[in-house]
Amino acid sequence: MIGLESMLSAKTTELHVDLYVTVGENEDPHRFLHPFKRLVKVLEERHPRGFSVKSFLEPGKDHSADWEST
Repeated sequence: MIGLESMLSAKTTELHVDLYVTVGENEDPHRFLHPFKRLVKVLEERHPRGFSVKSFLEPGKDHSADWEST
């Protein structure tokens, strides 16, 4: 995904998008948590005008959690 973001960033100066991404804190660090944090960092550092990203680490959740009960 980071490679796609780099290509988009190089071609786009304005993008009116509000992105919300979340992951459970109990997810596998190597498969989910580290890539999630890296993606959020890249999106926060290199983004076109009009783009915003908000991220949230969901306490006590993992891949099989009932997300709607929170």
